[in-house]
Amino acid sequence: IHNRHPRARHVESLKQKDVVNALFHLHRHFETNGDIPADESVLLHELISSGSGGGRSAHSITPVSQSGRRAAEALIGLGATHAQFQHRKETARALEEATRIAQQSGDEDALAKALALSGLLAESEYFDDDDDDL
Repeated sequence: IHNRHPRARHVESLKQKDVVNALFHLHRHFETNGDIPADESVLLHELISSGSGGGRSAHSITPVSQSGRRAAEALIGLGATHAQFQHRKETARALEEATRIAQQSGDEDALAKALALSGLLAESEYFDDDDDDL
């Protein structure tokens, strides 16, 4: 199992409803593919997990570049993962940040994905549930 690609391990963790490993393998997927440097990936996760990011946002840390475009894709994956586990606040934060980064980097594909996922979740009343995940 350890030789499998991190993305495959991420999907397997989702199927097993293992949130810790799902998040770990999602991060590893983007780190090992060179899509996002490891320190940026950790920083993005910390910003989303903390909610405020100490007044900073991920797009103020990473200049608009290919890295910014891949960061949007990583955040969409993070949002989808959190949605799978009913983590409403984390889902919203990840998708909002993905939308901002995609807009700033001019990545129309990532922007469309982030908005489509947000729209689907809103239509399903995903964000309307009073049962908070915290």
